[in-house]
Amino acid sequence: MEWICAKCNTVTAPPMTNDPLSLGIAALPILHPDDGPDSIDEAIRRLYSDEVFDGTFDCATCGDRQGRIERKRLNVAPELLRIGIAVQMILEEQKTVDGEMVVERTSAVNPNPVAIPLQLDLADYQAVAGPKAPLQYQLDSVLSHGGTVDEGHWVATVSGETGIFTADDADVVSRERTHFGKQVRDKTFLNSNPQVISGLPMKAVILTYSRIRTRGIA
Repeated sequence: MEWICAKCNTVTAPPMTNDPLSLGIAALPILHPDDGPDSIDEAIRRLYSDEVFDGTFDCATCGDRQGRIERKRLNVAPELLRIGIAVQMILEEQKTVDGEMVVERTSAVNPNPVAIPLQLDLADYQAVAGPKAPLQYQLDSVLSHGGTVDEGHWVATVSGETGIFTADDADVVSRERTHFGKQVRDKTFLNSNPQVISGLPMKAVILTYSRIRTRGIA
């Protein structure tokens, strides 16, 4: 997190917000179904977009209380990047109880389909000034859940050296498709959301990406 003074553009790090051990993105918010389809790329873009803070802070450069802009940036680039998806949403329903109108809130699984890219480009979100070094990741595994917010079933789909496999309890299934008469990895199954396994739709909850090594800025 960075604070940017709205008057002099001085950038400061707020206390107790930058954690070098946070090597992932936890509980990435996704849109409500009424707002249209969503994607991991768009959700990350929203996460790292500048926000105008509704309040003031003491700017050391201006020496006065000023408004500020809050900006999130990546301070580290882990070899393995884990992204959690906030698949729950809160439903509100108005009810009349003892003659008074009350709002009842319940948790439910967000049915909005979230597009999952096989590759991520996070170069623009690095906490560095000037030209950004390449920062790309490729999807390695998807942990999915089927059921309700209270119960259900978990499966894992992993891309390894010999292929793409789904682990469903004790069953391990190879994910392949026919391409020009040959059996090849079914990458479309890896990033499909939901994954349909044994007739049950499984929504992605945790994604793991590995860093793609590319040449840095000369």
